[in-house]
Amino acid sequence: GDRRLRDLKPAHVARVKVNLAETGLSATSVAYALKVLSIALGVAVARKQLAENVALAVKRPKVKPRVRYWTGEQLRGFLDSVRGDRLYPLWLLAVTTGARRGEVLGLSWDNINLHTGELTINESVVLVGYATHESSPKNGEGRTISLDPVTVAALRDSRKLQMAERLRWGAAYTENGRVFTEEDGSPIHPDKLSKMFLAHARRAGRPKLSLHGLRHTHATLALRAGANPRGRAQRRLLARGAR
Repeated sequence: GDRRLRDLKPAHVARVKVNLAETGLSATSVAYALKVLSIALGVAVARKQLAENVALAVKRPKVKPRVRYWTGEQLRGFLDSVRGDRLYPLWLLAVTTGARRGEVLGLSWDNINLHTGELTINESVVLVGYATHESSPKNGEGRTISLDPVTVAALRDSRKLQMAERLRWGAAYTENGRVFTEEDGSPIHPDKLSKMFLAHARRAGRPKLSLHGLRHTHATLALRAGANPRGRAQRRLLARGAR
């Protein structure tokens, strides 16, 4: 505000901390605001405008670390809870392959060979604002992934369900060749998919995790198992919980 730099005291920063908390901000947001203030005051110290960084004397709120991946037990519990969900094959595929959200939504049946148990990722659905666009994978290169038998079986079931939905909707069905769609064949919006995942995780009593967190979970469990992150072995390991 109108307070001069040379007049700043730790008590002033402490008051800012209290005021921010009273507005309803989370501990994470308050801690981040104090961090930004500390950085700014650090610049003032470097420029000889302040003798010391008074923000360093104020303890930041404790922030509970955000869960970035689930344990194997938590993952199996989640899969068990969504086994009857229409998009169960999608959740399973995300878990056993580590595919990104946009890659899963951009997957076409032409990219999957259920006989050899392989899928090729060469397209991704990305957001520009709220609008969806087709793009290449994040690294700019496609890749082929070997699927475990459990995931292949789930994809076969998904194919049968989609064919039944096509018959039920008739001429109103939207044909786009995607593996995972709404019941009428229309694309699933990425944000909607993320919200669906959060709702499923909450109902299953799992720690809060973003949909992208399944990718971290996949990689973490694979590495802990001593498997090659791109190999078939870790997918079999993760899939055991889906049986």
